[in-house]
Amino acid sequence: MKVWVAFRSHAVIIAVLVLALLIGSPAQADNKDSLIPSLKLLYEWFFGPRILHVRALAEEGGDGSAERPFIRISDGVRRLRPGSRLIVHEGVYEETVRLTASGLPHLPIVIEGRGAVIDDTSLDPYKPAFDIRGRSHIILRGFTVLRSRAGVQISEGSRGITVENLKAWRCHFAVKIKNSSEVNLRNCRAYLCRNGFRGEGISKKITLERCAGFMSRDVYKNMDPNYLNGDAFIFEKRISDLTIRNSAGVKNWDSGFDIKSSGALLENVVAYGNKNGLKLWGEHITVLNALVYGSVSQKNDKGRVDGMGVNVRRGSAEIRNSIFAENEAEDIKVGSDGSLFLIHSTVARRSKEGKLLGHYGYFKEDDVRWYQAGVTGSDPDFVDWDGADFRPRVTA
Repeated sequence: MKVWVAFRSHAVIIAVLVLALLIGSPAQADNKDSLIPSLKLLYEWFFGPRILHVRALAEEGGDGSAERPFIRISDGVRRLRPGSRLIVHEGVYEETVRLTASGLPHLPIVIEGRGAVIDDTSLDPYKPAFDIRGRSHIILRGFTVLRSRAGVQISEGSRGITVENLKAWRCHFAVKIKNSSEVNLRNCRAYLCRNGFRGEGISKKITLERCAGFMSRDVYKNMDPNYLNGDAFIFEKRISDLTIRNSAGVKNWDSGFDIKSSGALLENVVAYGNKNGLKLWGEHITVLNALVYGSVSQKNDKGRVDGMGVNVRRGSAEIRNSIFAENEAEDIKVGSDGSLFLIHSTVARRSKEGKLLGHYGYFKEDDVRWYQAGVTGSDPDFVDWDGADFRPRVTA
């Protein structure tokens, strides 16, 4: 009996799919020539190969096989189903790819670039290279994206999305996440983007590992030249369950890590050469094993602004086992609406100018080593100040 019920359920689903494909619209129903292609597409969806291929120099009319690959990524994406793998071979592609299918937890869809570059220089600057809206269980890996709205844009309730080994150059964002959950980014790089990695809306369970943002510059019409923006990592207030590990923000116009979400964890992160190494706004943020050094003030018409190692603008944070060194204006700053507990850490600078600590809100410390040459404390005896090896010699 159970077998018959299961068979009947599947038969109904297949029948509905057939009718949807064959009939689709009144115009299509009257067009007998559309029936054969529709049946062929349905057959391919159910019984076609799980591995499809795309080559930029292929001929039109390919079937996705290794011998007759598709010429466009979008052609392959339209034929994906749970468990499918789309291999995009070396070449330059100019297109916006919108994902039209979802995988399953045990049968994800995999889209894999093998030397593939998507160059959207000549396309609409407000469309992403990969557009994932309301889809689930997709793995995207191994692409380089140039001058797109986003290398990958994940939105509208997407879930279970993994992006690996992405390189984005001069995009608005390497990856932008909005109203999505269970998103994992690994080994991704953003170069000269407006912002590297951005999360907004009601998004949760976001994890970034071994990601980095370099030289973000948020250039836009009527921008204020007296305060330049551009962050490697920026996550807004309504993001929850955010984790960033083994990641770096280097020489961005504003922050290495701009975190407004509450309950975030930053672990084994490096911030170098930014205007603010860490800019924290959310409640109950935890930072473990951070190295923040070389933050630089921005010169403007009014003098200088920022140049902070950590800038707790609002909310509360706990920082442990971290090193703040050689940040131009202040290594540690706690704003009037902020709260910081600093534990088992080192704060050091060789310059007599600037401050180790500027706190206007709540500040508490436990086992913190402070050093400012000729002012306070003893030299922490780093292995190499100039080479940014800030390990104490006794433990190196």
